[in-house]
Amino acid sequence: MMVLMNTNRTAAQRAVTTQPALAIMSRAAIVAGFVLSAAMPAIAQQPTAIGVTAEIENLVTGTVNGINRPVGKDDPVYLDERLSSQADATGQFILHDDTRLALAPNSELTLDRFIYDPARSGGEVVISAVRGAFRFISGKAGKSAYKIKTPTATIGVRGTTFDWYVDENGEAAVGLVDGGVDVCGSDGQCQAINRPGYFIHVAPNGRIGRPSPWNERFLRRARFARAFPFLLRRDRLSRRFRGPQIRIRGLTPQLRRRNLRLRIRRPIRQLRRGTIRRPLVRPRSHRRLRRR
Repeated sequence: MMVLMNTNRTAAQRAVTTQPALAIMSRAAIVAGFVLSAAMPAIAQQPTAIGVTAEIENLVTGTVNGINRPVGKDDPVYLDERLSSQADATGQFILHDDTRLALAPNSELTLDRFIYDPARSGGEVVISAVRGAFRFISGKAGKSAYKIKTPTATIGVRGTTFDWYVDENGEAAVGLVDGGVDVCGSDGQCQAINRPGYFIHVAPNGRIGRPSPWNERFLRRARFARAFPFLLRRDRLSRRFRGPQIRIRGLTPQLRRRNLRLRIRRPIRQLRRGTIRRPLVRPRSHRRLRRR
C-alpha cells in the first residue's frame, strides 16, 4: 500500500508540474496567432499603385486603407483610393493606361477598379464620383473598359474627353468635349451625346434628359462656373488635359459676363495672398468692370 501511495504521489506531482508548462505553451501559441493575424492584413492590404499625380494646386488629399495623406506632384495614386480636393484646389492624374483625370475644387471620387495589360486588349477602369466637378480623357484601354459611376447614373465612354458634375443630392450633368459618351440613369434609360458642346442632365431621381445645349435650369444648386470650371477656364489645366477648344452651346451673354467677374476676383485674391503665378485677365476688361 505504501508503494502504491508513493507512486500515486509521484504521478500527481508530475501532472501538477506539467500543467503550467502546457498553459505557458498555449498562451505563447495564442499570442503568436494574434501577431500573425494582425500582420497578415497589413501584408495583404498593401496599396497597388495605378497611376501618378501630374499637377496639384493647393490641398488635395488621398485616403486608402484608412490612411489619409496629402497628395503632391509625382506622387503615386492607388487602387481604392479616395481623392478629395479642398476649396481652390485642383488635381490632375495620369493612370497607367494614359487615362487622364482632373478634379475641380471641392470634389471627391474613388478609384474603384483598374485592370490594364498593354499586351492584351480590353481591361477595366471604374471610377465612382461622390461629388464635385471633373474632367476625364480616356486612355489606351478598350472603349468598353471605362465606366464612371455617380449616385444616380453611369457614364459609358467611347474614346472621348468630357466633363461632368455631381451634386450632393445626386443631381448630375455631363458635357461632351470630344468623342462620345453614353449616360444611363438608375431607371435603366440611356442617352448618348455625340456633339461637342452639348450636355445631358440627370435629375436627383435618376431620370435622364436628352442631349441639348446648356440650360441654366439644369442644376438647382450650382452655376455653370461651379459645375464646369474646366470648360470656362482651360488655363487651369495643363496642356495634356485641355483637349480641343469647343463652343459651349447655350451659354448666355449674362453668364459670360458673370464668368468674367469670377476670373477677375480670383486673381485679386491671389495677389493679396501672394500666390499668383501669372496674369489671368486683360487689363482692359479689368478697367471696364471697375468703371461699372
